[in-house]
Amino acid sequence: VPMNSLVGNYPIFEGTSLYSLRLDQHISSNHQLTLRGGVSPSTTTGIQVNAQGPQNFGQNAYSRTSRQSYRDLSISAHDTVTIGNNKVNDFLFAYSRRGLLYNFSSGPGGSNVAVNIPGFAFFGREPFSFVNRTEQRYQVSESLSWAKDNHNMKFGVDGNYLPLQADFTVNFGGVYNFGGLDLPGLPTIPGLPNFPGVSPIQAYGLGLPQNFIQGVGNPHDAFTNTPLGGFIQDSWRALPNLTLNYGVRYDVELT
Repeated sequence: VPMNSLVGNYPIFEGTSLYSLRLDQHISSNHQLTLRGGVSPSTTTGIQVNAQGPQNFGQNAYSRTSRQSYRDLSISAHDTVTIGNNKVNDFLFAYSRRGLLYNFSSGPGGSNVAVNIPGFAFFGREPFSFVNRTEQRYQVSESLSWAKDNHNMKFGVDGNYLPLQADFTVNFGGVYNFGGLDLPGLPTIPGLPNFPGVSPIQAYGLGLPQNFIQGVGNPHDAFTNTPLGGFIQDSWRALPNLTLNYGVRYDVELT
């Protein structure tokens, strides 16, 4: 890869859109239904990553940048029913999903083996790409409010189910690391500038990488998380100028 071919500016793009819709249905005088939906796509390109050691911004070639896109989706249904003149039942169902793709640059050389030359240049595939992750959430909530005498009680339960799966690759494209080699007595090359104490060819490690790193194996993982909870609370007007609020809640998380 000729180093001069990597010099220059490169494009950066970031775009995010938000779309939402809400529908309210008045079924009867004591029954209300609300539906919501939302979609949010986002794409970013030309991301500089500064997580490969002694690397500074501005020394990344376009091939070394990364691109990220996610697609968010959410829908929910909220049903409210009034029972008699002192009870209200609330039921909620919600679903959401996030799909995230973090990938190497689509520019020339973006899929090539990465090369690290600290202090000079970083080009080739971004070592932390690619990452492909999908997270979903299913939520159900049920509660009942009950007003009786001087008490305003409420109790309910809610549950969430979160399946997640991801492919996370690190150095799967390979990385060559170059660095200075201490070779005293090496003559300077005629025609090249002579830096104090080191020749240019020594600074590049004589053109030989100090090491090569490559990740291998199965990058896939998947797991679920299930938070569950229940509560009961009360607002008691004990005296005309004294109201006591108290309650208890229990949560458990199954991972």
